[in-house]
Amino acid sequence: MSKCNIHCHVIDIKENTREWAVTPEGRVWPCCYFANAWDKRYMVDAGDKKDVNDESATLLNDNRMATIMNDDQNWNMLSHYTFEEIIAHEVFQSYIFLPGWQSDSPPTVCSKNCTIK
Repeated sequence: MSKCNIHCHVIDIKENTREWAVTPEGRVWPCCYFANAWDKRYMVDAGDKKDVNDESATLLNDNRMATIMNDDQNWNMLSHYTFEEIIAHEVFQSYIFLPGWQSDSPPTVCSKNCTIK
C-alpha cells in the first residue's frame, strides 16, 4: 500500500509484473485510466463546453504529465520509440509507480481512480 493509499490493479509488486495499455494510435500508457483520459481529451462535459472533461483533466491538468507531453509530444508513441524505451521512461519508474505514490503529490489519474478509502 502506498502513502496515499493507491492500489494499482496492473502492478503486482510481489510477482514483479506490470501490465500496459496501448491506444489504437500506438501510445503506451501505464493503464486504461491513463489511456482513456488521453483518448477522451477532446470530449467536453455537457455543462461547460470550454473545459476538458473531468476524466481527461486528471491527465492534462497534472503538471508533471503536462510537462512531459509538452516537451515531447511523441514520448510514448511506438512509431517513435521502442516499447522498451517507452516503459523505461522515468515517469513510469518514479512517478507512476511506488516513489510517486509514496509522495505528497501522486499522479492525479492514480489518486482519482485507484485510491482506497
